Amino acid sequence: MQKYIPFILFLFGLSIHAQDTVLSGVVVDENNIPLPGATVQMQGSQDGVITDFNGNFSLNVTSD
Repeated sequence: MQKYIPFILFLFGLSIHAQDTVLSGVVVDENNIPLPGATVQMQGSQDGVITDFNGNFSLNVTSD
């Protein structure tokens, strides 16, 4: 059983390292009015979403 402990710890470390996070928010203009159809994109990435009618967005972010 003890020979499997390093392998189990390795797998546990991988699961902690690659966690997904959901980033969400509302895009508004200078008058605090929601902006529908605005593009929200992660800097340095091709990942992005478009806001809904109320300016809301939700973007899945994977930490490396």
